[in-house]
Amino acid sequence: MDGLQDCRHGGHVAAARITPGQLADCRRSVAVLNTLCSFDLVPASDYLDLDWADEGLIRMCEHTGIGDVSALRRATDGDAEVNPAALYMVMEQPALRDFYAAAADRRLAIVVWCD
Repeated sequence: MDGLQDCRHGGHVAAARITPGQLADCRRSVAVLNTLCSFDLVPASDYLDLDWADEGLIRMCEHTGIGDVSALRRATDGDAEVNPAALYMVMEQPALRDFYAAAADRRLAIVVWCD
């Protein structure tokens, strides 16, 4: 996961909601993982662009005391934890909150990556 730290220096960060079966397939097959990271594995509504949720948003949360800063870092840094319920909820940010809540409701995993 160390490579995801490089996202702060110009990489694009994205997330996807996937089934446990798709997660297992991504772990076994580079081709399936490539399909995921090419935005072709799941419907567009199951992808989320996280470029807006990086250090600026984290600094704002730290300064104002709004939200769970460590959870926001996990959501944008690509922590090794794969747990769709882990972010109940990061902060008062509807897009991120709704994305994770829908994953939890549907029992989907969240995968975060940098390209």
